[in-house]
Amino acid sequence: MRTLISTLALVALAASASSQSKLKVIIDQDARGPCTTDIQALLMFVQSPNVEVLGITVVSGDLWLEQEVRHTLRALEIAGRTDIPVYRGAVFPLVHTQEEASGWESLYGKQPYQGAWDGDTGPYETVPLREGEPSIEAAKGHAANFIVDMVNRYPGEVHLWGGGPLTNFALAIALDPTLPEKAKALTVMGGGIDSARYHREFNWWWDPEAARIVLRAPWKQLTITPVDISVKTHHSEELVARIAEAGTPVTGYIDEFHVPQPVAGNPDWTPGVYMWDEVSAASVLDPSIITGSREMYVDVDIDHAANYGYTLAWELDQHEPPGVPKSTVQFDLDLDRFYDLYVELMTRR
Repeated sequence: MRTLISTLALVALAASASSQSKLKVIIDQDARGPCTTDIQALLMFVQSPNVEVLGITVVSGDLWLEQEVRHTLRALEIAGRTDIPVYRGAVFPLVHTQEEASGWESLYGKQPYQGAWDGDTGPYETVPLREGEPSIEAAKGHAANFIVDMVNRYPGEVHLWGGGPLTNFALAIALDPTLPEKAKALTVMGGGIDSARYHREFNWWWDPEAARIVLRAPWKQLTITPVDISVKTHHSEELVARIAEAGTPVTGYIDEFHVPQPVAGNPDWTPGVYMWDEVSAASVLDPSIITGSREMYVDVDIDHAANYGYTLAWELDQHEPPGVPKSTVQFDLDLDRFYDLYVELMTRR
């Protein structure tokens, strides 16, 4: 009996040590589904043996919140990870409205992609999921409260990752202004730096005020994955074929639903081609994938005029804008290493 107790104690200690060695991550995502860049980035974290996903917080953006929550819950069911809690977050941007966006277009031109505002459903309506309905429910409580609670429970240990608008993080900072100093790091996919066509990137355009709050906060480490690096990737049929061979529930899900879906109101633009969020997730899971980055000052224009929601960026020797801390901005990656990591994670059993 004593030997059995000792063995069980050693097993428990080993399990505890393994859990402590894993990177603690909170995923914040506007989870358009099924099987988009949003969901696939989420699954990369969920499938990684080196990550403890504390929870997933959802924010309106690509779709309205309720639809995104259901896509997230269903993806977790398919991956066999119903142990991960999912929290509802912000339904609307802090200030920006659909009416203002429409007025902006009448003055300055077309915004090619408007996420949930492009759809036919309202913020509290839902449509059936192509991948099937989830049988589990979201956790009680608000995303911002969950973020604050976890960062305070594990000070200096939680890596926050955001693949959508930054509203939930801005609300969390409002609840606890010391949050950025207590988090391990923040990595976000958003913004566009070197080309004029990228400056009005969707995530930050949807909620510019939230983006400014988050980018100006005193994070220990702030990393930005802009559109500039995302467009160097391609979610190809070859990648899907490599994944499908594994024959798991996750690979079956990807194989069935990976075909890029045209955006409502803009059928010529298919966001599934580029691996926007997967690159950002990969950079957290294996930083060596990033082969080129620069320290810069990055901000968002919140003047409600022609450049509302535009990314503002300066080299360190160009200008030091007041109140804007340095960020690490990613520009280049090892594509083969990135694709291999993506396939490895998606095919894990």
